[in-house]
Amino acid sequence: MKIFVTGATGFVGTAVVKALLQRNHEVVGLVRGGGKGKALELLGMTPIIGDMLEPSSYVETVQTVDVVINTAQYAIQGRFTQKKLKQIEHADAL
Repeated sequence: MKIFVTGATGFVGTAVVKALLQRNHEVVGLVRGGGKGKALELLGMTPIIGDMLEPSSYVETVQTVDVVINTAQYAIQGRFTQKKLKQIEHADAL
């Protein structure tokens, strides 16, 4: 199945992408750019550079997939501070 994951490089999105790839799904992930999607690309995800606030950056992709999973969020709020997010993002590197 071909699946489009928004927020693919985020905390939840990364876990979703990895789980889908392990189950041999074809995964296309929306990323903001800057190389954040490189690790997931190496695992088999196809990155699409775009922004959730600009549908024109991903609408064509949506039309080519079987399923869309939204894991994107506009801003980190609540219990996740920028410091905590950096710790979480680097946990995989340990």
